Amino acid sequence: MSNATDTTKLSQVLRTALIELILLGEQPAITSAEEIDDDKDFREYGFTSVDFLEFVVSLEQKLDTEIPDEAFTEASLLTVNDWVRFLSER
Repeated sequence: MSNATDTTKLSQVLRTALIELILLGEQPAITSAEEIDDDKDFREYGFTSVDFLEFVVSLEQKLDTEIPDEAFTEASLLTVNDWVRFLSER
């Protein structure tokens, strides 16, 4: 499998985890994973620190991997593309 295919699949997993949390919100701004902008800051979707933790737990389950603790303090992991790069480099 090519790196491009790997990152595309990873992006899809990230979008799925993100939309699941967005839809749990009181007034979701978007309703499908296709509407997620891979370069948009999660905070623009209304994410809080609690949402971020739930997002990481969801990723761990979906990817069947452990996300390193540094992700919890990494200020640059704020978009789908940030996460794709971070997880691809592991």
